[in-house]
Amino acid sequence: MHNVYRMSQSFGLSLVVCVLVLSAAVTPVKVEAETPFLGPVPKPVCQPGDRTEKGVDGQLTLAERSSGASTRPYNCNLAIVGEYAGQGAGHQLMWYGHCAYVTTEGFEAGQKGVPPLLHPGIQVLDVSNPRAPRYVTHLDDPASL
Repeated sequence: MHNVYRMSQSFGLSLVVCVLVLSAAVTPVKVEAETPFLGPVPKPVCQPGDRTEKGVDGQLTLAERSSGASTRPYNCNLAIVGEYAGQGAGHQLMWYGHCAYVTTEGFEAGQKGVPPLLHPGIQVLDVSNPRAPRYVTHLDDPASL
């Protein structure tokens, strides 16, 4: 009797699985049209005074490397508007409205002559005046460290 119950339970479960698989197989799927290729992106028109790489974008020529020219930053249509010299490397940046959230990760604080961080985690900046970003507070909950 126990085997009959187990077989009917197993059969019922198999039937449910088959119905689900088959219903998923015939469910209509909306297919979006593929975006057509619009061609290569044109080379940007840089502003007077911009400093661009001479080779392929992101690659340096041998002359740039051997002359030391590659030690100075390159730019095209970028200008520093304001800056904040806070703690940490600031490799991660997010913003919302007039707040910028900057990480303090990216270097070994307290090691190799680097002073320990006063406020590890995420620095919160008021950027309502982009020319003068201002520290407001920091987030140091476990998810921010």
